[in-house]
Amino acid sequence: MNCKHLVTVTLTFSLAVCQTLASAQTIRWEQTNGPFGGNVAALAVAQNGDLFAGTAFGVFRSTDNGNGWQNVYAGSEGSRITSLTILPNDDILAATFGSGIIVSRDNGNRWQSLNEGLASPNVLALASNETGDAFAGTQSDGIFRLSQNSASWQKASQGLDDPFVRSLAVRSNGDLFAGTFKSGVFFSSNAGQSWRPLSAGLTEGNVSSLAVSGDDEVLAGTFGAGVFLLDEVSEQWQALGAVSQNGAILGLVSTRDGAIFAGTMEGVIRAARPGAPWRIINSGLRARNVLALAVNPGQELFAGAQLGGVFRSSNSGDNWTEVNNGLTNTDVITITGNQEGDIFAGTFVNGVFRSSDNGDNWEPVNEGLACACALSLSSSPDGMLFVATTEGVFRSVDKGDTWTPVNNGLGGPGDATDRSADAKQMSFLESTLYAPAQGRASWLRQVAFQSTSGVIELIMSGQGTLFAGTFGRGIFRSLNNGDDWQAFNQGLDNKFVTAVSVSGVDQLFTGTLAGVFHFLNAERWTLFNSGITNSNINDFTFTPGGTAFVATNGGGVARLAPGSTTWEPVNLGLESLFVNYLAHTEGGDLLAGTDGAGFFLSRDQGDHWQAENEGLTNLQVLSLYVNPNGDFFAGTYGSGVFRSREAITAVDVRQVSPTRFALGQNFPNPFNPETRIEFTIPAAAQVTLKVYNLLGQEVRTLVDGPLAAGSRSIVWDGRNHLGADVGSGLYVYRINVTPGSPDSLPFQQDRKMLLVR
Repeated sequence: MNCKHLVTVTLTFSLAVCQTLASAQTIRWEQTNGPFGGNVAALAVAQNGDLFAGTAFGVFRSTDNGNGWQNVYAGSEGSRITSLTILPNDDILAATFGSGIIVSRDNGNRWQSLNEGLASPNVLALASNETGDAFAGTQSDGIFRLSQNSASWQKASQGLDDPFVRSLAVRSNGDLFAGTFKSGVFFSSNAGQSWRPLSAGLTEGNVSSLAVSGDDEVLAGTFGAGVFLLDEVSEQWQALGAVSQNGAILGLVSTRDGAIFAGTMEGVIRAARPGAPWRIINSGLRARNVLALAVNPGQELFAGAQLGGVFRSSNSGDNWTEVNNGLTNTDVITITGNQEGDIFAGTFVNGVFRSSDNGDNWEPVNEGLACACALSLSSSPDGMLFVATTEGVFRSVDKGDTWTPVNNGLGGPGDATDRSADAKQMSFLESTLYAPAQGRASWLRQVAFQSTSGVIELIMSGQGTLFAGTFGRGIFRSLNNGDDWQAFNQGLDNKFVTAVSVSGVDQLFTGTLAGVFHFLNAERWTLFNSGITNSNINDFTFTPGGTAFVATNGGGVARLAPGSTTWEPVNLGLESLFVNYLAHTEGGDLLAGTDGAGFFLSRDQGDHWQAENEGLTNLQVLSLYVNPNGDFFAGTYGSGVFRSREAITAVDVRQVSPTRFALGQNFPNPFNPETRIEFTIPAAAQVTLKVYNLLGQEVRTLVDGPLAAGSRSIVWDGRNHLGADVGSGLYVYRINVTPGSPDSLPFQQDRKMLLVR
């Protein structure tokens, strides 16, 4: 913005306005370097030893044996990496669920689509032979072959009775094996030109993984019956069993000495040779759902876990070391900060991370946490930090360095949940590997089902009272920083809590599976659903003026004005009605994180929403935080934390100390369709800024609430309070200031502006 256009603004504003309008035009996001971890579903080792990890949001590469990672393919919501293979010429193929296959011909530096002839975008398995042929197994269209030096895939499914192909493996002689979802294993001896069933002896048709040992023996991992070994002579599969409780084998690999390693839902198991007893080897392996395994030329093992990232073992799995530095592919469910400027992020499997430099660097702070599933974070004014987990509440008095459980009185087990094998398989296939549950509340409910004693929501009031929401046991309250808890459920007819919020005056709301409850008159909870269009509640927030907002899982955002008894939907401009999280700035701007549409900002108390996603490559926003400097932080599903580099708020506070009250002339003027209004207040005050027509009728309230001292700006978009465009003409905007100090006089000033449509 050129400052020569500001000549109509009062002198008090000239320097400050120029600074603000030049830097606060939009929100630009950048991914921070953390937290670390992620959903690693595929691993591959190049001939030069470089390691590649396929994640829910792209491909990462490590050139130093897993010590550090670099994102070499950002991916997108529609391109979750499911499998990797490296051809003899070092080309890297990555299969995605949603976008087909991509290829890199320069060690992962650049990627391009490789989908010509490929009938399905949902590819689950890749393999390649020594002659350079590549094979792709799809979810619904069988197998495709890419011949060496060819640019087009050819259908290679003759005789393949089951088109849902989950796994592929190739022996050194070129024999090809395909594991299917229902029909066991199929075999091809002619590079996929024809197939025949090879399932005799298999007691489970769902073959989730295949591997070839150093001796060219073929191993099959099933999704319910453990591991099988193929007897070549009889062409019969022999059961090798498995320690896994449900027999689900998610990944298989064999080392040069003949040992077999299997990834399961309970971690990694090892058999010294085919037929030897299985042994659980989870020392140091914090994440349990191990989806992928790989071996490097030095026979070191790598395990890729659901949400837990990558782990390395140099002693055949006896001990594992987490190697996730730079692997920013984790889910950040909750973010908070303290008064010293530290920022804390809670992740699904990797616990709590802390940043002391505004998000530039992150470090795990989990000592003493019995569970690394951090679902909600809350901080107290005196510096205490609290985290809700599936194992209860933990407290830290040293900025997260150490944690202590504080669960006295926090209740017993909740309601039993359905954990049938079929339900677990479908949940695993549909939500873990390929797509998240839509909406934060649904996702947290899935988490809650895994533990009957956990806390999924935690918040501290301005009076120092701590509230904990559980899924099945209602709400608990602590008056002594978590040392003791008491049930707080009188009138709460539904105890499956998904959200809890409290305003600065201890006005309490809770979200349940039955909708919203309000703690009325300090006596009991009362159902408070009038106007709510969706009873799946995700979050609440209260703006400085006392207006309450609720985020729902399919119904968008609703607003409750002070004194009102009816919620009003306010979704104009919201591109997703699955709103996961709400927050607000000191000036009253409203922030919304959505499932699939990214971040939205409202400058007018929810009347209108504007997407602000520049640089936000992950549009599934699970959590939000605004630090005291006004920086925005967004926790995402699969890409860690993003930070705003240039944040504009509804009322921008500038680094200029005003000396008197002033109302500037709007700019531009005349305008169409929006204009910016500037004002300053030298001390904290109650401020209203309203727009009137020439008949004196109120058109729109732009500001209504307490503000700290500062110079500010706000945009009017030419709409009335109903969201309708107003007509061309002359309008008056008026500021009324009631100072907080008795020795300051009130201030009122009017200015005119011209709208020309």
